[in-house]
This record gives sequence, structure tokens and C-alpha cells, in this order.
Amino acid sequence: RAWRNPPPRLRSLRAQRRRPALSRSRSVPALQGLGMAADDEEVAVESDGAHSCDDSEGGGSSSSSSSSVPSDGEGRSRSPSPQAREAQEDLQACSAERWERSDWGLFQRRTATVRRDDSEGGGMCRSLTYLCAGREVTFLKPIEGAGTNLMHGDFARKLSPSEEALTTYVLKHRKLFEGRRVLILGAGLGLVGIACAACTEAVSIEMTDGDPEVVGTLEASLRLNEGRFGSTQVSVRHLFWSETGERAEDPYDLLLAADVVYLEQFHAALLGTALRSLKSGGHFVLIASKRNGSLDKFVTLARTVFPHTTVLDDYDADVTKAIRRSSKCFPIMVRLCSPEAGELPESVLRLCAEGRERNQERQRDAQRRERREERRRTLQRERNATMAECRKIRLEEARRRAEEEAAIAAAAAAETAAIAAAEAAKPRQPVLSHAEQAGRSDWNLFSRRCTCSEDETYKEMVFDCRGQDVIVKKPLYGDFFHGDFARKMSPSEEALALHIIKHKRQFKKKRVLVLGAGLGFAGLVAGVKTAAKHVEITDGDDKIVSLLKENVALNSDAFSAKKVTARRLFWGEGLEGIRPFDWIIAADVVYLEDQHTVLLKTLRRLLKPSGTVLMFASPRAGSLAAFTRVAGGVFDRVEATTNYDKDVEAGMHGFKCFPRMLRLQWSNPVAGPAV
Repeated sequence: RAWRNPPPRLRSLRAQRRRPALSRSRSVPALQGLGMAADDEEVAVESDGAHSCDDSEGGGSSSSSSSSVPSDGEGRSRSPSPQAREAQEDLQACSAERWERSDWGLFQRRTATVRRDDSEGGGMCRSLTYLCAGREVTFLKPIEGAGTNLMHGDFARKLSPSEEALTTYVLKHRKLFEGRRVLILGAGLGLVGIACAACTEAVSIEMTDGDPEVVGTLEASLRLNEGRFGSTQVSVRHLFWSETGERAEDPYDLLLAADVVYLEQFHAALLGTALRSLKSGGHFVLIASKRNGSLDKFVTLARTVFPHTTVLDDYDADVTKAIRRSSKCFPIMVRLCSPEAGELPESVLRLCAEGRERNQERQRDAQRRERREERRRTLQRERNATMAECRKIRLEEARRRAEEEAAIAAAAAAETAAIAAAEAAKPRQPVLSHAEQAGRSDWNLFSRRCTCSEDETYKEMVFDCRGQDVIVKKPLYGDFFHGDFARKMSPSEEALALHIIKHKRQFKKKRVLVLGAGLGFAGLVAGVKTAAKHVEITDGDDKIVSLLKENVALNSDAFSAKKVTARRLFWGEGLEGIRPFDWIIAADVVYLEDQHTVLLKTLRRLLKPSGTVLMFASPRAGSLAAFTRVAGGVFDRVEATTNYDKDVEAGMHGFKCFPRMLRLQWSNPVAGPAV
């Protein structure tokens, strides 16, 4: 049943089975590309051609031989062997769990993003799970936070082709590690060490690196693989390479390293560490890319230390197939064999002596630098003491000057306070403008009388509106929603009030709404001079609404309208439940362009289909023109004019703030606004 819907890799294997001449070297690399590796004595897929890897201690490449497909005499293939069935199950598991190819095509893997939470500090990591010889090994690749601030750049947290190639070598030569002690230098992300611990029967494996953050990442990766190492003891250690030092008390049988020779200044230290860590007759297997000749220079230096040095580029057919030999990053294998006891050549002794001399010279340089630094620190301390004494003197002088200036300022303040108290004792006369002294309004359209309250908090203005008085209470100061503009009488408001007086018949028995009323002069004139059915005066500022209610109460005896009220109305909000109006009037409410949209929304909602919007406004840096353009998309009739009243033109001719009259209507009174 598992072969009815095979994955793409197995379909290619079926195609190979149908060919007359079948080569054995085509099936096992395909399985190894999915993470399967043939052991020295195991057959990968018996029904697709026998394939085996020779366990060569010299790092030899895998060999293959061709044979015909076994059949039962009727042209049908025989049932697969247990090894083939195990390979088929691994292939089906890879397809079912959404595995992907690794960076260099030698393994199948799956990835996930996790948050690292350990004693070294948190951070985001990429969790990589590789399928190695049928077993899953997991390690972490830091993305941010802990494990990303590395000594030699980001190279230590990248998976190089040499690391995958060395892991492939370990999986194909597992018998080399049985009962051996293994040391891994420059472990990086730890794929080689974790795969070796999980898939071989080594006695112990120790992963080392010189970067403390890399060591912390390796320890976190080991915790993810607990229970997968069997009897193999796995540890992580921080190790700095050095050219000289004592030989290890318990040396190792095998040393493994991948891409650790790209920095030439560490070649001698790496060879010294390897020489002290290996047993006599032990092997050091290094796989690395050439990297602009750094590998060749290392091999040249290694031949002076290790008498048996072998360089191979055809050590594995799968690596050659996945990473072409012509590639710049193609991994090369270097095998170094430690000499037997007592066989150290003269070159090794000379190299060790040179290393000791370099160490002594470095120590002398460090001592000289320390002495120079100590002299520099002494001079700096003396300069700091001198500067502190000078600063103390300056601060004392500044404090004395500040006290003198404070005394002078206090005397001046006392004198000023005395003068102010004397001025306050005098009876205060209110300041009157020229218009108030002449008995006219601010914009010369009405006769007006002004009186100030005793506490001088507000001014009461009485306007003569063609034989009837309109009382407006104006605060002299206060904090309002839109600043001081709300407590000033604008030319547009006086022009609107004059227009209402001259055309009062238009408002007879009509519902009138005043938007942005401010002091409410135009709305009060509409209530006093017209026979409107209802005049509602609104504003969005609670303080202004309280003032409007006081002004309505002051003029309640003079109203000709049937009903006059004041309320708070915030444009665009709370419009449900309000009956539409026949007239909507406003003065200077379009100076804020960001409020045009909500103002038009309010007009469209509160105006009857047959109603009219009457606005007076000053140009104010193009705000009126901008509103006219936007209003053209809502109202069919938009009329703006300046020749609407001779009295206004005579009183304010040539003023920049000369008010324009804007009339908005719908052409079809029955249909109303278009949706």
C-alpha cells in the first residue's frame, strides 16, 4: 500500500528499476540525499541494486558494482528485504512530515522558529532537525539575542558545506568511532558532534569552541537531544587554541573539525592544540573549503608537524554529486596522523620552540603595554585632580555671584511689588477700544453699548438691531476648545446677523439651526428679529454652550421666535434622533480644513431636502475655496458671492477678512441628498 502513491524521489527510483541496464551507484545516493546512509556492512536497497560503503581508514570513497534486478522468472520483482523496507518507511516518513532539502543537498531536514529561554539569555532561534541514518538530531541556529554577538562574525552560526560533508563522512564510517574518544574543534552549530553522538557508538564526544556564546548555544542544543545518545558521553567545553602547553593527560583517539582554517593567524595554534590532544597514532580529520588559499597554507604548515598528511577531494561520491567539484566552496578532506611516541621530527620541535618564543614576546609586549597604560592612568588622575580643584574654585565663585544677583533681584522684585500694589489701590478704568468709544460694533455694522462687570471677568454688549436690543455676554478671558477665536466677534458673524435682519421673512415659521455659534450673536438676532418656529443655537465647546444658555436667558423677553434653545453639538456625532431643519446658518466655521468632511456629514444629515445652508466666512488662506470644492460633491447648488449687501461692502471694503456669502442647496428638493 505504501508504494501506491510514492513521493517524487521514489518515483525516480521506480524509473531506474524499469531500465534494462541498472547501475547500483544511482539508488543509495538518492536515499542518502534523504538522510539515509549505508553502513559498512548494510545494504541500502536490495531490490534496486546492491550498494555498500567500504570502511577505509584512509578516508577512501564509496565503491559500487552493477548487477541485474532479481526476479521470480515471470518478470516481477521479488519482495524487498528488511533493509529495503526500512528505507522505504523512512522515505515515506520524510514525505508525510514535510521535510525539505538541507542547504547543501546532503540531508533532509525540517525547520521551526522557537524562542530560546536559558541561563545565557533569551532570543529567537531557528530549530533545525536533520534526518541522519534514520535518526533525528536537532540543534539551534540563533537568529537574534543570545548567540548572535560572535567573536569572528556570523560564520560560527552558519551551516557550511564542509560541516554537512563531515557529517556524511561520520555516518558512512560509523565503525571508526566504536569505542573511541572524539574531540571536535570549532564545533559551530554542533551538527557533526550531535550526529556522531546519536548515530555512532563512541565512548565519549567532547565539542569545543573558543566563543562563549557558541558554547551556550551548543549546551542548549544538547538539552534538546537528551535521551538520543545512548551510552555515549557528550559534553561541551570552552577551548582556546594555543601553540604551546602541556600535553593532554587523557588524549583523544579522533579529532574532527570543519571549516576552521579560514583565518591564517590561527593555523599554528590549531596544529599545536591537535598535537597535544591526539594519542600517538591518532587521526585528525579536517574538511574545509580552499577559501583563497588558506587551506593550502594550512596543509603546507601541517606537513612540518604531522609526518602523515593526506589531502583528498574524491572521498565521497554523494558530496561530489551534491556539491560540484568546480564550486569554490567544495569541501576538501585533510587527514592528519599523529606520530608514534618518540617519533617527533626536528621540524615539530622547531615549531614548538618558535611558538614558545612568540608567546614570550607577546608576554613582554603585554607587560610594556601595561606599564604604558599605568603611566597614562597616573597622568590622567593628576589631570583630573587639577581639573576638579579648578572646577571647585569656579563653582564657589559662581555661587557667590548667584547669591549677589539673587539679592539684587529680590530687592527689585520688592520694589516692583510695591509699585504694583500702589497701582492696584488706584481705581481701575476699563480699557475701551475705538469702536466702543464711538458707540459702534467692532466691524461698524451695528450701534453698540458696552459695560464691564465689577470683577472684570466679562463684558456685556447691547446691540441695537433696527429698534430692538440684543444682549451678548462676552468673557474677557478663558480657556476654550479652539482658543480665543470663540470669544471674539468676527466680521462674518456681524454680516450674517445683518443679513438675517434684512431677510427676516425667509425664516418665518421655519426651523433654524446655528452651527459653531461662538458668542451666539447671529442666533440671538434670529430669535429676536424673526418669527421662526424654532431657533437652535449649538457649539461643540461645553464652556461656550454654558455661555450661550446665559445669553439666551438674557434675551428671553425679547424673542419673537416661538422657541429658542442652546445645546452642545459635536459635528458628525450624536446626529440620530435630531429632526432636520429648514435653515442651517453659520459664520466662520470652515477655517479648519480637517473638519470639512464631518461638517458636510452634519449638514447632509440635519438639512431638509428643500432646506438651505447659509454661511458667511473669510477666505483665511484658501480654507473657504477648499470647502467650496468639497461641498460641490454633496450639494448640487453651491453659490459663493461678495456682492450681497451694500452696507457690508461700504463698512469693510478692502479688508482681507471681508466675508463671503456661501449658499448650499439641492436641485431636487423631493429626492434630497444623493447617497
